[in-house]
Amino acid sequence: MTPNMPFKQRLSYTLGLAQRPSTSECGIDCESESQDGISICRCTVERLKEAQLLRSQFGGTTFTLEPNNLKNRPTYRGSGLIHKKTVGVIPAPDNKGVMLVMKRKKGQNRPAKMYNKVTFKKGWRSNLKGIANSVNGYRSDLKMAALRRASAIHMSQRGPASSRRSELHDPRPHRPVEVSLETV
Repeated sequence: MTPNMPFKQRLSYTLGLAQRPSTSECGIDCESESQDGISICRCTVERLKEAQLLRSQFGGTTFTLEPNNLKNRPTYRGSGLIHKKTVGVIPAPDNKGVMLVMKRKKGQNRPAKMYNKVTFKKGWRSNLKGIANSVNGYRSDLKMAALRRASAIHMSQRGPASSRRSELHDPRPHRPVEVSLETV
């Protein structure tokens, strides 16, 4: 993957949507094994580094695709892969509410039982309060990031403003009351 490649083509290579050439850019066949039995060349290492990273087209900001990273920044504190306690907020499966995903302390070597998932579907304020209470005792440094992610998910599930306006207002038109003044 060369740096002068178009952004969409680099993105498709990174996400694995496009077929990669068998020969790397450095001219070494990536599939061939070295004398130690390890088949790693410089381009393969670069590809592995970029597999979890996306670079923004505007401003050059780097984002990560790893799970349970609330800010999507490649930092140690926010990483969802290296810590024993991680927090993630995702949309609920039926797209009504949010799901709080927390990594368990025990069973980290069992991927099927590694995460504890709780779905919040009640009122929106009680959802935020429940997320804040759950995260505050677990990893309090990620509380505001979890609340911001949950709020963004809620805003995306609300729908367009025109449909919300019709629910809030009375559908009947308001008519002025006619008053007749009669002289006595």
